[in-house]
Amino acid sequence: MPTRPPQSSERNTVNRANRSHALLRHTVKNIFCVPFYLLLVFTASIAQAATLDVGRPAPALTARTLDGNTFNLTDAANRVVIVNFWATWCSPCRKEMPALDSYYSQHKAEGLLVLAINVDDPQNAQAVRDIMRDFSFPAALAQDAQEQGTPAGEPDFLGLGEIMAMQQMRHIKLWFAGSAANWPLADYEIDQLDDGFDDATKLLGGDIVRQHVGEPMSELKKSIDSKDSAAFAIAFDKLSAGCNACHHALDHGFIVIQRPRLLPYSNQDFAPQK
Repeated sequence: MPTRPPQSSERNTVNRANRSHALLRHTVKNIFCVPFYLLLVFTASIAQAATLDVGRPAPALTARTLDGNTFNLTDAANRVVIVNFWATWCSPCRKEMPALDSYYSQHKAEGLLVLAINVDDPQNAQAVRDIMRDFSFPAALAQDAQEQGTPAGEPDFLGLGEIMAMQQMRHIKLWFAGSAANWPLADYEIDQLDDGFDDATKLLGGDIVRQHVGEPMSELKKSIDSKDSAAFAIAFDKLSAGCNACHHALDHGFIVIQRPRLLPYSNQDFAPQK
């Protein structure tokens, strides 16, 4: 792991590599050898993304930390600041935090600041506090942080829980659309499901999602294109199994997805339209 402190020319700027995601970055590229999932990410709107450029100041960020203090990015001018978004359910995030803590301990005397913003649901606040007792850098909950006056998780930032809740809805609708041989609707729902997996991938980092659902998603698309009900059912079950395998890999094996038994939507007709 490199141990040099970031150079002054690298401070307080928006990083080119993350420009397309409207990221907030107040640190250098490649500080760490380990992959920092969700490192320095502060999601903004697409309109805001278009205005961010290398060398320009990052958006204002304020947060009330778990210890009751106030973090204000504008007070950290000319200092290197790492804003690390993480979650209790994100195994890679948890694994990298000791490395972040070690780097912070080495360089805080030189002015390095670190803020870990947790994106869990609010009811997990105590679990977050318990975890952060092992680390020396401050942390805040997403609902206690604001970027340019907007809560850091609303409306532009979705946690994994919100994303997967929508995925579960799409999974249900996809099954009933395919079962009814409503192939245009199934085609629409598979595209929505695919976009949701992309969102989860961006949040988690790496390719763990696509490793588990990539192949069955491709098979589902082929079965929908060919209007093959039997192939659709087989591919759908493979997708459900892939989702469950991904849950296990993320220490959420208690979430088990299966074929829907009941249609929860009484206000939508899934029959093919003439």
